[in-house]
Amino acid sequence: MRMSADEQSGTTNKAYVRSLERGLVTIRALGEFPDGATLSEVSAKVDLDRATTRRLLLTLVDMGYVRQDKKQFVLAPRVLELGFSYFSSMPVWEAAQPFLDSYCETTLGTISIGVLDNAEVIYVARAQSRRSVYAINVTVGSRFPCYSTSMGRVLLSGLPNEQIAEVLGSIELKARTPNTTVSLGDLMASIENVRDLGYAISNEETEIGIRSIAVPLRNRKGDIAAALNTSFQVSYATTAELVETYLPQLRDVAAKIEALNMLPSRKTGN
Repeated sequence: MRMSADEQSGTTNKAYVRSLERGLVTIRALGEFPDGATLSEVSAKVDLDRATTRRLLLTLVDMGYVRQDKKQFVLAPRVLELGFSYFSSMPVWEAAQPFLDSYCETTLGTISIGVLDNAEVIYVARAQSRRSVYAINVTVGSRFPCYSTSMGRVLLSGLPNEQIAEVLGSIELKARTPNTTVSLGDLMASIENVRDLGYAISNEETEIGIRSIAVPLRNRKGDIAAALNTSFQVSYATTAELVETYLPQLRDVAAKIEALNMLPSRKTGN
């Protein structure tokens, strides 16, 4: 799917800087090519002509955000500074880290905090048991589709139904595994169930061999500001064990984080 740098914003703001938008869209496009991309591939992805794309890429190379290796362009480590500026501006994630670390001392799983960014969940804090063998390479800053993840469904449950439909309608609902729910009607029913139960489960819907359970993190207004989940390989925890054993522990960690009174205003997904 193309990421048109000229059409995706739809803004009428006269102060809008189109060249900045194009540069950021180019960075996002390169993020989909972990092994690097040619000028033609990036040009097609951002839906700009080759000459414009070349100028954008070479500018990013000069700034240190992109590396060039012959005809290939790849994101450079410096691009992480853009994301870490956000993380460092939110001290709640740092304050929550000891609670995550403590949880992992007694389990074989991982525990993470995520927020909604458009139709994706972005990981803002994470801890992993030293004894676990996790199949997915997930770090702070990783992104996953909101519809297939337990945290994503918790985050969506805090939005009005009209907005949920708008978020899900803005993307292609792809089956990441044979278990992934891709029907809009089924997803809406699942999200309604999350509201009733207060938690969400993803049973091998994002990655085969991994199941997770998530609960909301609410700010002082009671809005869902983030989500907290714990994930296990399927051989370590059944779905029943997620609810009976790990849900109470997860809610205990959530209560400690909420007691910090530092959670931000709700991220609406737009």
